[in-house]
Amino acid sequence: MTSMQNRETPGSATRRMVSDGSSGVLLRVAKNSVVVLAAKFIEISSSLITLMLLARILEPARYGDFALLNAIVLAFQPLINLEINTILIREMASARDREHVLLGGGMLLKAILVVIFLASAVCLDRIMAFDPLLRTAFYLAVAAEVFQQVVWVYSTVFMARERMEFEPLLSLISRFISVSGIGLIALFHSRETMGTRGFVLIFLLLAISQALRAILGMIIAAGFLKSYRIQWSLKVAGELFRQSWIMGLATFCTGLSLRIDVFFLKYFGSSEDVALFHVPHMYSLQIQILAVSVVTALFPVLSRWGSNPEDSDRFGLAQDLSIRLMTLFGLLLAILSTLFPQEIIRILAGDRYSDAVPAMLLLSWCIPVLFLNYLGANLLTAIKKQNLLFVGASISLLINGILDYLWIPDYGIIGASAATILAYSVQVSIVFLLLRMYGRNPIHAWMAIDLPVLLSLTIVFGIRFLVRTFDPTESVSVMIRVIGFLVAAIALFVFQPASVRQFFRRMRR
Repeated sequence: MTSMQNRETPGSATRRMVSDGSSGVLLRVAKNSVVVLAAKFIEISSSLITLMLLARILEPARYGDFALLNAIVLAFQPLINLEINTILIREMASARDREHVLLGGGMLLKAILVVIFLASAVCLDRIMAFDPLLRTAFYLAVAAEVFQQVVWVYSTVFMARERMEFEPLLSLISRFISVSGIGLIALFHSRETMGTRGFVLIFLLLAISQALRAILGMIIAAGFLKSYRIQWSLKVAGELFRQSWIMGLATFCTGLSLRIDVFFLKYFGSSEDVALFHVPHMYSLQIQILAVSVVTALFPVLSRWGSNPEDSDRFGLAQDLSIRLMTLFGLLLAILSTLFPQEIIRILAGDRYSDAVPAMLLLSWCIPVLFLNYLGANLLTAIKKQNLLFVGASISLLINGILDYLWIPDYGIIGASAATILAYSVQVSIVFLLLRMYGRNPIHAWMAIDLPVLLSLTIVFGIRFLVRTFDPTESVSVMIRVIGFLVAAIALFVFQPASVRQFFRRMRR
């Protein structure tokens, strides 16, 4: 009887954590989340504005080429990155006296990977047999990626110190150059030249913006290190590689799974099919930045708590709270996107992309799945089980590839979208199964994830059935969907335990 009385429930324990000495940590995380969210908001808004501009000023086929080149580079991005920045943040946060040698080892390893990446790009160019225009654009995209890798390494210095405010500054400068530059290119080029010279200038502009961001990141990191003395250590580079290579392969599989649909659509269809799939898919991927902002701010704290057995309770309670928040935000965005798919597509790309609406209905539900997958990957990394990520990522890639091969020839972008959501769902399920098996803390998946998902799907299907059955006027239909979204938001928020609502109240203070 005594043990039952002394046992805390997850909700009461979380309330205790928020009210005791850990509240300062959580509030600092909340503030850092807001700062990182500002940076990510700049990135997501500028990416969506870029999408809106390019979808309108380029023909669908040429926009499909733009999506294809970016998909090729981004698919192989994890093999250059290997998630070294995540490992560096974790190590710097727990051992600040090693900052110089960790940064030197990270840069040395990154330089080796970049050389391999450049050689691979040349080989890939030979295999793909790009025409001169696409070849030029491809190498400019490769250059932009190299500069971004430099940014990610140097930003670990201030990210590990939980000084997130520099992220918005770097993002604002870089994105302002790229967005305003694309606007100017569109202004001074006709529709015909946008498909040729203007197309190449867009990639050149993106490379220049990333180069400037890299230079500013190096300057800021130098200020934090005071004596800017990087210790080039092959030993540390090897240490980082041993910790990150399996995680890099896992991220590669995840990244390839995110973009393999584009390659199959191009193989079985055309650049226009790629463009129709890319618009809603890019929307769901960009929205993931909101989850990245919260998890990025939380990760240094999770790293400290996850590596210390004495902080096991704190880690478990932060894990439960973060899972509930990611589920809540992800489902709200999925509901909004599912209720207003036509409006979102029209805003993003215009009426020429109305055929992408069915794909939007399916891909909207990738948002909560991606939120939880990103969080789960960082939770596994915080407890130093990042090598397990390869399991879910490789299985997800295999499922996505098989389903794309079977469904895309008959169902086009609908088949690609269905394959994507199924593959992502399998991956996040495996990640949380691994957390349950190897983590020290339980995961209350039914109450935190499953029940909110069922509630959201019920509300969405009910609203769409109501609108389709009674076929109201456009204004009445919009009103019904708005009311439905508000009802869903209230239901999901009320459904959360008191600890989550208390956390929001303390954030407002």
